[in-house]
Amino acid sequence: MKKVIVLGSINMDLVTETKRFPLEGETVIGENFFTNSGGKGANQAVASAKQGAKTVMLGAVGNDLYGKESLQNLQNYGVETKALKIKEGQTGVAVIILHRGDNRIIVNAGANKKYTTQEAMTDLAKISNKGDILVLQLEMSLDVITHIIPFAKKRGLFIIFNPAPMSMDLDTKVLHDVDLLIVNEIEAKMLASNNSATKVALINKLQKLGAENVIITLGAEGGTYTYEHEVHRYQAYKTVAKDTTGAGDAFVGTIAASLTRGESLPEAIVRASYVSGITVSRLGAQQAIPTKEEIDSLLNK
Repeated sequence: MKKVIVLGSINMDLVTETKRFPLEGETVIGENFFTNSGGKGANQAVASAKQGAKTVMLGAVGNDLYGKESLQNLQNYGVETKALKIKEGQTGVAVIILHRGDNRIIVNAGANKKYTTQEAMTDLAKISNKGDILVLQLEMSLDVITHIIPFAKKRGLFIIFNPAPMSMDLDTKVLHDVDLLIVNEIEAKMLASNNSATKVALINKLQKLGAENVIITLGAEGGTYTYEHEVHRYQAYKTVAKDTTGAGDAFVGTIAASLTRGESLPEAIVRASYVSGITVSRLGAQQAIPTKEEIDSLLNK
């Protein structure tokens, strides 16, 4: 059976809620501080595993307490971590401020930036088979991403690329080897170098840049995607948002898991919309992601 391989970041989230975001130079009082395992890559891997796919994580943590906790957390959710590297120094950290369902995030990459291109290629060659799904983001070295995409394509992997946080240094030539590009509207406009284009025009530009299929996520408004050479809309699963931190990652990981089971892209998007909708209704990232059984019960109503 096909598996999901997530090559990406592993962070510890340091989270606090506040009654309003601080202005420049201002201190405000926080409340309900908590820590939880995060990182875009790890979040996507957990979402994939929770949705029933065999999932393998590639990347690095530091040789600190946060690294140990992150590894244990991934294992608890059923993500295979045997190939993960433990680097000297700190595990990646994300400082997250929450206010009325919105957030502000600062990421310190830590060990994520120490995972090398050669390590990525060696690890991927050892664990991947033709037809496996590779999921990538941009919370790690850009050099790793730009080299691993063509490498994975030559090995016959299906590549899902979620270029977040977006970097203007990304060479768009890598999109020629991307099977499914998943971006939000801001990332789409940055990639397309067009701030005023319609959703359809953005998708057309991204496909001209090389991406075979494109999903543009629009949060509570749902999103736009391509399937069988046509542009379609999808609706978001409506909930009351408490914490949007892991919503996009939950969506991406669920898409990957669904595709390993042979679901069509529209079917995968419906499931992913339910997953991300429920995720934002709960606090935290990985622990907020619902299980396959929860989503199956909703879809079968």
